[in-house]
Amino acid sequence: MKRPNPPVSQGAKVTVVGLVAFIVAGLLWGWWHPVTTGTVTDSGDAIAVTGGSGAAVTSFGVFVLVTAALAAVFGGWAFARAPRLRGIVGMLLAVVVALAGAAVFLLFGNHFADMLHGSGGDPDLRPGAEFTVVGKVSGGVGLAVAPAAALVVYWVCVLFSPDRLFGRAAD
Repeated sequence: MKRPNPPVSQGAKVTVVGLVAFIVAGLLWGWWHPVTTGTVTDSGDAIAVTGGSGAAVTSFGVFVLVTAALAAVFGGWAFARAPRLRGIVGMLLAVVVALAGAAVFLLFGNHFADMLHGSGGDPDLRPGAEFTVVGKVSGGVGLAVAPAAALVVYWVCVLFSPDRLFGRAAD
């Protein structure tokens, strides 16, 4: 006999799966993270940028796009996989997890990018030495995109779902 999943169990499943998905995506983003490379000039006090001058803008754009797409998929998944939470509780949970997910995405991604690509900040660079700079991405307004995407997708799922999915009779 199959036991119904209690709402707390479904809420925990939605939270854990959502956060793990955002952490894994953040680590992949950190691995891919573009860097700015430079060379110390002969005078020793100037730096010539040799590549990746727009790395910070690209990183932020990818952060926003990836977290929005992941949150949209997550919002639909949360609606489908947590039937006992369907409604305002499920929608709020999807929004909160998407916001927390975007934050852990940044936390893990920035840290991993710094570990992989950072030059260590060597203060004794000699003329001609090359170095890399990993621009940290701060979420700013980009953190609002993921919860908005999860909210819209969850709301659309609720809007276009038949009444039988909510355990109520059709009008």
